[in-house]
Amino acid sequence: MTPQPIRAVLVDDEADALDILSRLLSITGEVEIMATASDVDSALEECLNYHPEIIFLDIDMPGKNGFELVKNLQKYNLSPEIIFVTAHNEFAIEAIRHAAFDYLLKPIDPEALTDAIKRYKTQRKNTHFPEMVATLLEHLNQKRYRFNTKTGFFYLRAEEIVYLKADGAYTDILCSDGSTKTVSTNLGLIEEMLLPSLFIRVNRSTIVYINHIQEVDRIKKICYLKVGEDIIELPATSTFILKINGG
Repeated sequence: MTPQPIRAVLVDDEADALDILSRLLSITGEVEIMATASDVDSALEECLNYHPEIIFLDIDMPGKNGFELVKNLQKYNLSPEIIFVTAHNEFAIEAIRHAAFDYLLKPIDPEALTDAIKRYKTQRKNTHFPEMVATLLEHLNQKRYRFNTKTGFFYLRAEEIVYLKADGAYTDILCSDGSTKTVSTNLGLIEEMLLPSLFIRVNRSTIVYINHIQEVDRIKKICYLKVGEDIIELPATSTFILKINGG
């Protein structure tokens, strides 16, 4: 008796990446692609429609990221196998490993993809999906960032940061306790180590911690941050407004 193909949904905002993954999966002959999606909201809709056994999931996407989809799946009592497909930073990969999710690095190695499918068929390890999600989110939230200064370095957790603002070759960090710290690294390099699930660039020179965003005025192009009882206004670019709206 011929085994039934594994039902899968593919999620990536890059059309080329979806095309490559689709072709590689078709070569294996073991996976039936039920749907593809380029953002979290449409991906969730497809998952509710098809109840896939596996989701091949990118992390970085406009608006909501792949981790948001994982949280939403749990809310709807869906527990597919998640295979993250990412070129993401090492900390995110560490969190994925820690929670026992599988992952593939971009560009995808066909042999690694075949091995991932084999692991799914032999282990079917998603029986503890809620625990895996909780472990993943806990690990992401415990991240401490190291920042270098002229005289040494210091650590901050994500929730201790309000925003980071470029100052030439340096970066000023407004902290949730009201203090400002200056680090000897430019904003572009700092952005590379920040998790996009927690931080977003609101304008050319400023990156904010997402949980402080209170309101966005699309007409005036202003982002309002709430810190304690204080409201901070920051100019917002059209690119930021599109991302925050999931466009």
